[in-house]
Amino acid sequence: MSKETDVFTNRTALSLAKNIPVEHIKAAKALNCEGIRPNGRIYWSEFEPWYNENLPSIQEYLEDNAPTQGGKGVWKERKERALALIAEIELKDRENKTLDKDKVTAFLKQISGSQAIILRNLANELAPKLLGKGLTEINIILDGAYDSVCAVFSKELNKWQKK
Repeated sequence: MSKETDVFTNRTALSLAKNIPVEHIKAAKALNCEGIRPNGRIYWSEFEPWYNENLPSIQEYLEDNAPTQGGKGVWKERKERALALIAEIELKDRENKTLDKDKVTAFLKQISGSQAIILRNLANELAPKLLGKGLTEINIILDGAYDSVCAVFSKELNKWQKK
């Protein structure tokens, strides 16, 4: 082959013929060397000057993307870290959608305490109101008392849902 027409069918052929590491050829392709065609052919007359000029860039690229101790490339490790972070975010999101028993218990105790105060006050307020009343009037007054107890529950529940 003459120097001007040296065309290699793949990177292995170039590596063997010109003693260039295959990793360097892969890096040159990743760095858009014009001597490497999409079909995999490598034109030496274009590749050689580009390679000589860009060898520091190739070495930097290889350092940045070199396999680490685990034997995986940097990008694979970054992808794994990103997937792990996504899983962590999803887990936190699921935790926010579950109920914490301690918080629910504290909430129900708060509501119970509020209702107990109202019920104690009702006993003092209702007795004088019920004196001398008929059964229908007593039922109306008691219904109002029940409604006020339920209103406390609804109010506290609405506050809790907004948190």
